[in-house]
Amino acid sequence: MEQTQDNDSKYFDVLESKPRLQLKDTSNATSPDRGVKNDNQKPPLDLIDPHFEQDVAEVLGYGAMKYELDNWKKGMAVGKLIAGVRRHLNALQRGEYMDPETGFQHMAHAACGIMFLHYQVRTGMVHIPDDRWDA
Repeated sequence: MEQTQDNDSKYFDVLESKPRLQLKDTSNATSPDRGVKNDNQKPPLDLIDPHFEQDVAEVLGYGAMKYELDNWKKGMAVGKLIAGVRRHLNALQRGEYMDPETGFQHMAHAACGIMFLHYQVRTGMVHIPDDRWDA
């Protein structure tokens, strides 16, 4: 899908307005026997729970086998993505933790749907098709 400059600029304008996370770097102690790595301005990916990341990857792998690799990157109706996320969250709300079809957590399925929505917004694909209700 081709990105438009207008969509890119809208997304990156939002990104530029986000406050940058300033963490105190305690990994570079001033000890003569330790190396220095200055990465304070980089995203702190070590804050992401590795179990969550693995659960999401497992759901993505299941989807790649069911559909095809990276099928979600082709774009989907926004309303369908939102409905899927809601179904998984509703199942969780009812006390059902595991998706009966896949055996994976509903939370991981919902996270995948949110990632798909994020990708479509970031790449300007929200219009493919944007079937949300008019508010």
